[in-house]
Amino acid sequence: MDELELDLGFMGMYRHSLDEKGRVIIPAEFRNKMGERCVLTRGMEGCLFLFSIKDWISFLDKLRNRDFTQRQKRDFERAIFPYSIFRQLDGQGRILIPSLLRERVQLNEEALLVGVNDRIELWNPQIWDRFNEEAMPSLEKAAEDIFQSDAEDLKYPFFTSIS
Repeated sequence: MDELELDLGFMGMYRHSLDEKGRVIIPAEFRNKMGERCVLTRGMEGCLFLFSIKDWISFLDKLRNRDFTQRQKRDFERAIFPYSIFRQLDGQGRILIPSLLRERVQLNEEALLVGVNDRIELWNPQIWDRFNEEAMPSLEKAAEDIFQSDAEDLKYPFFTSIS
């Protein structure tokens, strides 16, 4: 299979300024995978999630396959969908982040755009730094829990402290 046909997900990290209207440039590497239209929504751990339309539909399909009688599902949907909005990239590759979402995650002058597999996360850089400091000690344990029997294959240097 040609490497261009593979879906390698979103990877990398970029820091961009927000303009006075609350717009941020989406890096070309992300735009090429995401396309011109996307969905911006409330994320977790203090960030926003930005999905390509394809990945948003996949996310919706996963939710739709859950029983609506589950209280957790309904609560999750109520927490996510009121804060979700379709966005179209402008001619300069920017999206407008509504003030409600900017305030919710404390995006002021700068945003850190982090590629995380099927989504882009938008973070306040200081909150990202704190999150990483707190998450790093448990990263190896998380890898072991996620991959269970494959954990021996995951003894890479990046599962320890990153300088």
